[in-house]
Amino acid sequence: WVRRGGGPYSEFILQEYLPGRNIAWDSLWKDGKLVTSYSRERLEYPFRHISPSGITGTPSVSRTVHDDALNDVGHRAVKAIDETPNGAYSVDMKESDDGRPCITEVDSGKFHSTMPLWGYIAVKHLGLPEYANLADLYVRLGLDEEVSDKPPKTDLLPEGYYLLRDMDVGAYLWREDDGSKLKVL
Repeated sequence: WVRRGGGPYSEFILQEYLPGRNIAWDSLWKDGKLVTSYSRERLEYPFRHISPSGITGTPSVSRTVHDDALNDVGHRAVKAIDETPNGAYSVDMKESDDGRPCITEVDSGKFHSTMPLWGYIAVKHLGLPEYANLADLYVRLGLDEEVSDKPPKTDLLPEGYYLLRDMDVGAYLWREDDGSKLKVL
């Protein structure tokens, strides 16, 4: 059997259906201790019509979220694959129908693709301290530079900001509670 427009069904796997939020959790670790982390919900993808799941890589719309359960699952996922994590770790999660975060992927040594853009936004447009730029903080920690201000362990970025972007156009930052919009790039 071959599915319409694609490969044979034998190329797919069967797994639990996870209809809830699609979450990206980025974290930075030093000598086995969590330095900081933040979460965002992926809301929309470009070219979703070309994938059975509708998920096609980097989101075109995402928003920052604060959720203790996501922070706990992300933290435990990293520690499960590395007892002494050092550097960047990203965790992908989908929520079950009852809202339980389920890990779908853990990557060591990398952030999600939009992390540098969020870092730029945090410092330049939201006025957060320099440590909110995770790419810069990653390099500074890797060079054993002293970081004077200590970032929060979780929820580095404020909740409720949307990043709106698409192919070959600028990106916008939008705040859900007051409707303000900033052109980012």
